[in-house]
Amino acid sequence: MTAPLFSVIIPCWNAEKTIAATLRSVLDQTLADWEMIVIDDGSTDGSAEILANFAARDRRITYRTVENGGPSRARNLGAIELAKGRYIAFLDADDLWAADKLEIMAARFAEDIAVQALYADVAFFTNVPEDAQSRTNVRRDQLFLRDVLAENPFCTTSNLVVERKAFAATGGFDETIVYGEDLEWLVRFVAMSGVIEGVDQTLVYYRNTPGSLSSNIEAMATAWQSRLATLRKMQIGLAEKDLRAAEAQHLRYLARRALRSEGSRFTPMRFALRGVWTSPVSFFNNPRRGLLTLAAACALPFFPQSAGRPACFQ
Repeated sequence: MTAPLFSVIIPCWNAEKTIAATLRSVLDQTLADWEMIVIDDGSTDGSAEILANFAARDRRITYRTVENGGPSRARNLGAIELAKGRYIAFLDADDLWAADKLEIMAARFAEDIAVQALYADVAFFTNVPEDAQSRTNVRRDQLFLRDVLAENPFCTTSNLVVERKAFAATGGFDETIVYGEDLEWLVRFVAMSGVIEGVDQTLVYYRNTPGSLSSNIEAMATAWQSRLATLRKMQIGLAEKDLRAAEAQHLRYLARRALRSEGSRFTPMRFALRGVWTSPVSFFNNPRRGLLTLAAACALPFFPQSAGRPACFQ
């Protein structure tokens, strides 16, 4: 049996409300050369029954139920031990893909054989993708260490597509890290001379879920330190000026993410002001982004709470 071009890896834990829509977004792909491996990470709801129904209808879909061990362990199991595709495409159990995601990624890999990993623009939605009011804006050129320390370029693991051999060479995700394991992996990947670039098209739809781990802005701030620790373990150093520049841009990124969340209205301002203090030159290296982030972060606490968060703050 010929190996598929893509192995789609989906960790699933108690996702009965969203997993069907996620699976359908893969089934709707315009490129059909894929296998789907879903790791049911010890779900206690109806997720397993939904997975069994989908697998019974399409032989490209397989699932395995394991004892709960977290998303990193589930992803590593699927990507390193079970996958047969040339490329690994990760997808979370509550996110969605545009129908042409895999087709576009395949074409981009074919254009440049030096590229080992890709990501794209992400749209944020709450109920249906058509309601998305905010999107990321990726850079197309290759990412380097300073870039991956400054921001989260791919925003969600659902946006990462990587050569299977290149992913395996990194050892996969660090299963001991509770939060930010995808970015810690990215630091190792880039430090090992991995080549990752962006595709400037919206191909992933990220579901905003109140209280979800990915909306925990404080955890994002703490996870940045784990990436620095990884560089120290690899005996890779950056100049103090470069570290301050990366930290300022990361604080700007956190402020922007906080503006999209439903947390404290003072959190975006706190991160933005820290970023300006750390390195004003780096915070405003993109003047429009820096000024808009600072203005929105400082204005949000004074905006009427009853009106919710306006689109301009997102």
